[in-house]
Amino acid sequence: MSATWFKKFEECEASALYELSEPPEELRPANAPKTEGVTPAMLVGNHIHSYFESGKSHQEFVEEHTPVRGDSKDEPTIYTQKGKLLSKYSYVDLMVKRMERFDLFNYFYNAPECQKEAIISGQIFGVNWKGKIDSLNVEKGYFCDLKTTAEIDRDFYNPAIRDRELWFDHWNYGLQMAAYKKLLQDQYHKPFHVFIFAVDKKTPEPAIESFEVDYGRIEKGLKEIEEYQPLLMDVIAGKTKPIRCGKCNYCRATYQPTGFKSLDIEI
Repeated sequence: MSATWFKKFEECEASALYELSEPPEELRPANAPKTEGVTPAMLVGNHIHSYFESGKSHQEFVEEHTPVRGDSKDEPTIYTQKGKLLSKYSYVDLMVKRMERFDLFNYFYNAPECQKEAIISGQIFGVNWKGKIDSLNVEKGYFCDLKTTAEIDRDFYNPAIRDRELWFDHWNYGLQMAAYKKLLQDQYHKPFHVFIFAVDKKTPEPAIESFEVDYGRIEKGLKEIEEYQPLLMDVIAGKTKPIRCGKCNYCRATYQPTGFKSLDIEI
C-alpha cells in the first residue's frame, strides 16, 4: 500500500480498483475508460523535485519527458522537443530560483546528512506499506516534503466540516505524512519531525513557506488509515463491491442508467 493508492481508493473505489488491475496501454481495448493519468501539474512538481534531488536525476527526468517527433499529442508535456520548458510553464524556473534563495529550505532539505528520494517500507496496522521521502535526515530525526501549489494561502470549502481549509488539508497530505512518520519511527525507534517546504506558482515572484506538521494532523491521518484500510483491503480482495463516486472519468465512462430519475435532483 502507498499513500497515493490509499487516497485513490478513498476518492473512488471503482476507479482505483480498475486502475490497479488495468492492462498495459497496448493491450487495452479501444473503448476502455481512461483513468486519471499523468498531468502537467504532476510534471511541474516532479521537475522541481528532481532538480533538488541531483543534477543527474534532473537531467534524466527532463530527457524522459521531452517529446520527440511522432509522439502522441494526448501525452501531456511541459517541455519543447529541445528539452526546454514550454513558454506557458516558464514560471517553473521562477519557482526553482525562489527555492534556491530559501535559506531555511537549503539548511534542512539539502543538509549533508540527508538522503534524497529515500525509499521506506514497513507495516501499518498489519498491511505492508511503501513510500518515498523527498529528503530524510535519520541522524537528526526529521524528514522534509517539498510541495508545489497554485497559491501558498489558498483554501477550499469542505462540506464535511462546513468550513474552509488550507490546500494541505484539502489534498489530505496529512495522511501521507502520518504514514511516513509511523514507518520511520517503527524502523528507527526514534521520533521524527515532519517539515513541509512549499512554493507556489504565482508570478513574477512565487511565494514560499515552511510548516511543521502537528501531532493532531498525524493522529488524524493514522486514525483514517486504521478505520478505512480494512474496508479497502476487502475491496481489493474481491470480498466487497467497490463504491463508485459517480464523478470521475471512469464512473462517467462506465455509467449505465437502470431506470429514470426525477428532474428534482440535487445539483
